[in-house]
Amino acid sequence: MKLKYTFREVDERLNGRDLPLLSVSKIHGVVLRSELSGDGGRAESIDHYKTCTPGDLVINRMAAYQGAIGVSKLEGAISPDYSVIRGDQVSIQFLFHLLKSSLGIAIVSSLLRGIGSAESGSVRTPRLN
Repeated sequence: MKLKYTFREVDERLNGRDLPLLSVSKIHGVVLRSELSGDGGRAESIDHYKTCTPGDLVINRMAAYQGAIGVSKLEGAISPDYSVIRGDQVSIQFLFHLLKSSLGIAIVSSLLRGIGSAESGSVRTPRLN
């Protein structure tokens, strides 16, 4: 069975809702942005940011090859460049562990687009499409 039949990418925008800013760390998963950077964010307006809910798999597409993937325990606003994946709880946990494994990281690295090479660490603007 193809993964696209088990999971779906969602793109729900904040549109004026008041939710905390979240970020995805390769070590901590999905956390409050203030826990990582101590600031509120760089954008003047976050209305175009995406939302995620507890149980969503959130992927930082710019750092997925480094393991910046997590299952959210929080409802919040995330960067519009992150991917939000929904599915049933068992499937999401399976996909999370698969993508965090060495095999999963290798697969994600092979799918990177950008200038340079992920293996040599010289990819400029690496991005998982």
